[in-house]
Amino acid sequence: MRMHRAIGLAMAAGLCVSASAQDSVSRTPGGAQGLPGDAVSVDTTDGMSQVAAYRVDLTPMFGSWGTVFGIAPIAKSPKSQDTFFNNLTSGFAMSQDQLHNVSFPQAGYFFWDQPGLGIHPTENVGAGVLVDPSDGDEINSTQMAAIVADFGGVTNNSTSAIINYDPDFPARLYITRVNSSTNVLPGESGDSSQIGMGGIDANGNAYLRADGFGVGGPDALTGDNYYHVDVLGRDGTVLNVFSDSGSNLDATTRLLTNSQTTHSTPTAFPESIAGSPNIVGSNFNTQWVRGFNVLASDGTHVDDGITDIRGNVYVSPISLMDGSVATGAILGKSSGGPTDSFDLWDFDTGGNVLRTSGLTPPVAVSDPVDAYTVDTSDPLFGGWRFDHYLSQVPFRGGNGQVAVGTTSDGLGVAASTAYLIDGLGSSDPFSALVVAHFDPADPEGTATWILAAWIDFFDQDFRGKPIKDGPGGKTIGNLITLDQVTDGSPLGPSISGPAIDSAGNIWFVSAVALDKLDQDGNPFVDFDTALIRAVYDPASGGYELERILEQGFVRQGLNSCTDYQVQFFGIADSNSVSSGTLWSSGINPGSWNNMDTSGLDNDDPRHLGGIVLAADVTYDVDGDGDFDDPTASNSDPDSGDESYQVLLYIGNIDEGFGFCPADIDANGLLDSSDFFGFLDQFASGACAADRTFNGTVDSEDFFDFLDDFVAGCQ
Repeated sequence: MRMHRAIGLAMAAGLCVSASAQDSVSRTPGGAQGLPGDAVSVDTTDGMSQVAAYRVDLTPMFGSWGTVFGIAPIAKSPKSQDTFFNNLTSGFAMSQDQLHNVSFPQAGYFFWDQPGLGIHPTENVGAGVLVDPSDGDEINSTQMAAIVADFGGVTNNSTSAIINYDPDFPARLYITRVNSSTNVLPGESGDSSQIGMGGIDANGNAYLRADGFGVGGPDALTGDNYYHVDVLGRDGTVLNVFSDSGSNLDATTRLLTNSQTTHSTPTAFPESIAGSPNIVGSNFNTQWVRGFNVLASDGTHVDDGITDIRGNVYVSPISLMDGSVATGAILGKSSGGPTDSFDLWDFDTGGNVLRTSGLTPPVAVSDPVDAYTVDTSDPLFGGWRFDHYLSQVPFRGGNGQVAVGTTSDGLGVAASTAYLIDGLGSSDPFSALVVAHFDPADPEGTATWILAAWIDFFDQDFRGKPIKDGPGGKTIGNLITLDQVTDGSPLGPSISGPAIDSAGNIWFVSAVALDKLDQDGNPFVDFDTALIRAVYDPASGGYELERILEQGFVRQGLNSCTDYQVQFFGIADSNSVSSGTLWSSGINPGSWNNMDTSGLDNDDPRHLGGIVLAADVTYDVDGDGDFDDPTASNSDPDSGDESYQVLLYIGNIDEGFGFCPADIDANGLLDSSDFFGFLDQFASGACAADRTFNGTVDSEDFFDFLDDFVAGCQ
């Protein structure tokens, strides 16, 4: 029943919608070589290249436990080179807070329901219909935000997305897409800065790092810089270039200017918690940095049991102790050896540290659900090593290496990804997700350590923790080393950073081996990369794994009315963890719409406030079913398909909060206009009428709609 209603919900979410070339394809579908595509340029203020508003509908997707989520691309990176559809994505993050009962930030959002529409001034045929999402209700939305960095040629940018939805319509998102920063001055060919992704809050306060490393353009930065961008304050009339003079900035404040102290990428201390915009970062002097117009830098966050810190700060909106409003987390060292600890600190609205906690795992840590132990006294292991902070990560992001949250039964939880084999360095493919559960009143004194995920060095196939088809269910695959997916390039690591939802479930990206059957019923192993949810089990204190999304996933975009395939989302680059993989800041750690989820099973999708993932998706524009990117090596250069780097959003689409699946015109009422509206869709063969997702509009779709229409609104 849940699956049927979720499908009806998503299809009834409205006509196909999009803008700013997000879930959209160009005006020349099926043309030879697919290019140029319809991603907007970052170096122009024409049309809506800098600021755009559009509607996106989420398509149902199903985890391996049958859990229903919604998915859609909410933002494409901009285009900088003629030979590619758009720029490669890098670090990304999501707001850690939510705003409720706020006005939609835009009076109108574009939507449409056919291929070729979008906001590109020449590569789309129009921007569809402008709609008012409030329908006369001034205050009725929930607001979050996300940000993603990108690069292509000499350009290096960031794109922000303000995400709003009406809680009565959870499968429909309203996006304000903003080019939040770039690095090339108008009329110049060389870059003036290099930009590292930081963080963003639900008010649209974005925080970024920039320096002048390797740049060749004029007016270059000469040290480390922090910037604040008021995303919703951008009017799109200038490019917002990070350069030394600041002559081309819009709604932007330079918070740190050419510092000769090395600083890591910053994150947001949410305005909804702090009471005003606030940045949080760290530097290579073992200090944390916070504030706004005047930045404070000191070592008050370092616990007595920690001798040094490593990595980028994560700020969790949870309050572990009375008087605190947030918790900071970063990696630490308990001695002069490897990075083996978590450093946590509770702080108030003024950025004053109220308590510190240093957490160091014991020599041996076990998985209480799927029996396995890592004993780091074995010389093979050489102690715990939390190394997700090396290479480009301090300068490009993402944030952060340590995730902090709480479980559904009130325990504090902190987690990070360990590298296991001594001597393999930052490309070690043998990974484990190490988790501390603790009483929030006494983190250091009560910590219990477990493994939530692991890869078995001693298994002949290097298979690790099983992935299941339900709680306590059948094994459908295992975590594996990344080199088995990539043929050794890159080698590892094999598990991304962890991200924690409101129930204490841990989300991460991993290399996997999935046991499948081909069309003739013959078994085979699909080596892939997948988004995994480790679902917390209060009875055992451990976790069981659900596959949420895997490479090769295909859905029809409800906005482009074109099938797309998720072809890549990464974990590692050539020598270390990738900045573009999932980090603790990639999730909104609240529940959906901040609802009370007490009494819900831990696998319920409403424990998720939302999660974002940078991915490569290819649209089957020419309709031949092969999803062939003409710009990729070993592909058909004459393919008419289009491939884009996007920010995917995954979230709850549960219809149990007043959503009406047959409410075609989305006015909150079920009447004849909805019936005749569907008939119009059905008669024209519009993709919005394909309610069963079988690629055709037929009688099954008609009767599915009738079922929902007769059932009425819930």
